Amino acid sequence: MKKIFYVFCFIVLRYLPTMDAQNCSFNDTDAVETVNDAYLPNSNSLIYTVRLNLHVMQKDDSSGNFQNTTTDKAYLQQMFDDVNTIYSANQQPVWNGPQNDPYLPDTRIRFRIDGIYFHRNSAVCHLKPYNESTGSDVYFNQYGVNIDHSINIFFVELLYDNGTPYIIRAGNGFGLNGEDKNCVGLYSLYYGYLNDPSGSRYLDPRLIAHELGHGLGLKHTMASSGKCDELSDTYCPDVAVVCNYNTDVNCSNNMMKASSIVNTHKSPRQMGKMRRLMTVG
Repeated sequence: MKKIFYVFCFIVLRYLPTMDAQNCSFNDTDAVETVNDAYLPNSNSLIYTVRLNLHVMQKDDSSGNFQNTTTDKAYLQQMFDDVNTIYSANQQPVWNGPQNDPYLPDTRIRFRIDGIYFHRNSAVCHLKPYNESTGSDVYFNQYGVNIDHSINIFFVELLYDNGTPYIIRAGNGFGLNGEDKNCVGLYSLYYGYLNDPSGSRYLDPRLIAHELGHGLGLKHTMASSGKCDELSDTYCPDVAVVCNYNTDVNCSNNMMKASSIVNTHKSPRQMGKMRRLMTVG
């Protein structure tokens, strides 16, 4: 789903302007994972607000994606309201392995939409904002807003090679992982919005929560995905990308499980890692 390696760190002012910034360390690449324990949230922890700018990529005639209407913009806002619920009301863990990890109910991380932008450009409206294969910027710098202080999210309707709409919702998250683009790409959500509104209403916020997890430094939790998190309380079992946590002893309902957007549990050290990476500056 994404490439992750740490190259830089964010200062808190990028997300929470009211907090004091300290010196930023560039040697935070593979810190001992227990350091995240110092950042585990509790009911008294500050709420970190992540600022977002949403971008809808349309054709030249404004078709092919969400529209600049009250109805569509309200739907976009509702999805991120649901994402905030996912981050504030943590799903109880389902895991058949060790049972001694604490359950933390709230990440104390929230997301705020600063702006919604609609871009008419048929030349790039079906392309991802950032090319993983070549490492090239497709249009992030062209359309990104406040790119050093917020996460820019691009809604793109992908196409199959024959030009028909790509019907499977998907995404990429780039951000605190050091890939020099603080962005998330969300793909084919408009297709689902038109053709499966009830399913989209349930699944889209979960996909967004997963990709924002990547944007805040989390990797997948399954070794078979090829990009496994090093945190001890996500276990990273060597199981299939798709597994059933009701029957497979090595499966869990973690939010960062690869190819799954129905699970929303976040482990304590995942929470600590996100919050540490937002405060190391």
